[in-house]
Amino acid sequence: MRHRQFGKKLNRDTDHRRALIKNLIRSLVICESVVTTKTKAGVLRRNYEKLMTKAKKGTLLAQRQLQVVLQDRKLVQKMINKGKGDFKDRTSGFVRLVPQSARRGDGAMMTRVELVVKQEVVSKPVSRLKLAEKKVKSKVAKKDLPKEVKTKEAK
Repeated sequence: MRHRQFGKKLNRDTDHRRALIKNLIRSLVICESVVTTKTKAGVLRRNYEKLMTKAKKGTLLAQRQLQVVLQDRKLVQKMINKGKGDFKDRTSGFVRLVPQSARRGDGAMMTRVELVVKQEVVSKPVSRLKLAEKKVKSKVAKKDLPKEVKTKEAK
């Protein structure tokens, strides 16, 4: 029984598992998306969210804790800047998991892990009916009307 057990072992000993998680986090910070198995993606999301919460604080202690995992000052600064920039309004949900197809060799379910970015609202979606009405009105306006009608409209 697994009473009071937390986390996945990923079929690795402790040191190997910690190294794997650090490497996945580093890759996610550098590339902003990683393709990995579904189980590893879940572990990666849990650990990255904890680190991003620390990065949002930006204190000296947070920087040192990030340095332990990322082992590169440029990556630490990149993560802190992302936390204070893109993720300043978010409390969680910094990472999105997108299911992919099964891996060809062993059939393992693959998942793309990507950082969530702000989506700018361009415009409200317009229904097809309204688009059709706009096209009809524009065609009617373009037709040549008699001169008498044009002069009455102008007055």
